[in-house]
Amino acid sequence: MSAVGKTPGTAQDLVRVVLLAPGVWEPLTEGRKLYVTDLAAQLRASGLQVEVLKGDREAGGMRAILQCLRQLRQRCASPQRPDGVIVFPYGTFTGARRWANELLLRAAAAIGRLHGVPTVPLFYSCAGLSLDHIDRHFAPCLAVGAAQGRITAVELAISRRIQPWRVLQDTPRRLLFLCGYQHPTEDALHGVLHERGLMDLLQAGDAIAGDGFELTVAIPFLRDAGMRARLQALVAQHCPRLTVHLMQSVDAGEVFSAFDAFVFPYHVNHAVFVPTSLLEAMTAGIPVVTADLPMYRALTRGPEGPRCGLYAPGDIRGLAACVADLRRDYAGAVARADRTAQRLRDPDRMARSAQTVLDQLSPGARAPSR
Repeated sequence: MSAVGKTPGTAQDLVRVVLLAPGVWEPLTEGRKLYVTDLAAQLRASGLQVEVLKGDREAGGMRAILQCLRQLRQRCASPQRPDGVIVFPYGTFTGARRWANELLLRAAAAIGRLHGVPTVPLFYSCAGLSLDHIDRHFAPCLAVGAAQGRITAVELAISRRIQPWRVLQDTPRRLLFLCGYQHPTEDALHGVLHERGLMDLLQAGDAIAGDGFELTVAIPFLRDAGMRARLQALVAQHCPRLTVHLMQSVDAGEVFSAFDAFVFPYHVNHAVFVPTSLLEAMTAGIPVVTADLPMYRALTRGPEGPRCGLYAPGDIRGLAACVADLRRDYAGAVARADRTAQRLRDPDRMARSAQTVLDQLSPGARAPSR
């Protein structure tokens, strides 16, 4: 391999990079897992040697974090030590998970300092932390779609192909709600209802039904009979007039083709989070209705104005009205979605994201070329 972008007095080119990402196991349906996998593929395609340390699936949680830290220590102490480490916190920063994530970040940084290996956190999301806290305690670092102080924004991108959406009928009827939660736990159900905003959608359901719509809810944990029964009970309680279909298995690359619009009623703003399902839908080109949250405005708004249907977070009537607007001007919504998709289908998007990561490890560095 020959180096590119290397001149006297600048940072050396990178050869070996470790992505420290506990829990990035199959199935790859969650945004953090998908981004780590896509980033690793892009860096390898650029000529880098990339290792993803994710821990033993059977260990789970804290034990997986400790395994990853032991493996990182071994890699950094070896003659073929990495030229840089990117650390992906595991889960949220609330409750016990906050202390586990802070241990991961601080221990990885200490290992990097001990062995002279640049180590940079990349926050895909950070529920429970503010940008001020991140900047004060963990910067310099990277964050998806957010910048402040010594926090550098990294562009969320998709390497895998998303099937372009095509309009199937002049009048929209079929709405899709989608998320990738796998495990049928009480916490997961609470997150879907009150963070992902499905409860808002159910509470708007009868109004939406009155405008001629039906809803499909697609979540992997619906393979569990108990979860299906609980959601069916909530539908009967909050929106008995709305026809709701429950799906447990979806292909994100193809799923949008069967629907007329994607509804993403996210309820809670985080300092850092650009949901992958929202990016996938807008890349596919399907009309989107979503809460107007600051965390992903770089995606939903541009100099030309809103790129999708937007309403105030938690505003049930606003949500119903925004969905109703699809029927009033579906052609306009389709045209706007198509313009947005053309921007997002930039083949260099993932390469730019990867280059931002490399620049944070070693400013001015480039991956070797083949």
